[in-house]
Amino acid sequence: MTLSKELDTFIGSMLHIELADNLADAKEVLDDGPAAHAVVVKDGLRQLIAEHTLTARDWFYLTGVGFDTDEELYVYLQRVLEFLTGVRTTPPDLPD
Repeated sequence: MTLSKELDTFIGSMLHIELADNLADAKEVLDDGPAAHAVVVKDGLRQLIAEHTLTARDWFYLTGVGFDTDEELYVYLQRVLEFLTGVRTTPPDLPD
């Protein structure tokens, strides 16, 4: 899977280690921005989760956030998606 420009930008900026603790801000950016952009990002996350396209190592290179296993990464990504879509009321914690 090739990441869409929108998803790649979202991951590289909003989920980067320097900003990932502020997922509420990322949600606000998506919610307040163009609806089509939010759809592309959320659908891209869904596809990424379904296909397990990235490894924990890939994620580290994109964001600087390290996960011990791919499974931990995908649990985190599912929780990010749930937060962005309103299923969860609080953002997920980053790994220690």
